[in-house]
Amino acid sequence: AQAMEDLAVKLEDAALAAQEVKETRVVLDGEHAAMEAQEEAKAEAEDVCSALEAAGLAKDAKVVHELEEVLEGGEASAEELKDLSRKVFILKERLSAKGEAELAEKVRKLEGKLKASASKEKDAENEHRDKALKDEARGAVKEIDEVIAGLRKAGEEKLADEVEVLVVHFSNDPSPEELEDAAAGAKKAAAKLKAAGHHDEAQAMEDLAVKLEDAALA
Repeated sequence: AQAMEDLAVKLEDAALAAQEVKETRVVLDGEHAAMEAQEEAKAEAEDVCSALEAAGLAKDAKVVHELEEVLEGGEASAEELKDLSRKVFILKERLSAKGEAELAEKVRKLEGKLKASASKEKDAENEHRDKALKDEARGAVKEIDEVIAGLRKAGEEKLADEVEVLVVHFSNDPSPEELEDAAAGAKKAAAKLKAAGHHDEAQAMEDLAVKLEDAALA
């Protein structure tokens, strides 16, 4: 029976490791797509800047050059990219008002690249946040299991069962609400452990509740 239990644990660990690899790949793919989009926007900005300078529109070219500097390195945030697209929209309208239709069209294309880049970056940021939530949930499950195992080892079977009931089991894709519920459960478990004289375990659950609340707000 013990051999079967050990095998089940190994299989569960292997499945968990495979899931973590898959999640990491999603995050890395998202980062790559976001960086590529920013590189495309930067290349477009360089062309627009050259065209504006050639037309003698130094002031307008400066706006685009400043934009290039923000895009350098491909690390602009989604919010920064949205701000850049707004500035480019204003530039496009100004060029149109001047009768510079050809240049305005070039700037319109740049605006499109920036909007696409902002969308990709937002996706990447969301994927980062989602993975952080999942990692926090997995860490919480491990900590909870250790507390329960320690209680059982100490012969506190009834208390271990009560703590186990209080703890919310996470889905593979925990929501902020699930993390908040788990934090509330951890607080209740901490109170029960403290009342039973298990102060170290109670402190561990209190610390866990704080981590879960922070993760839910992230």
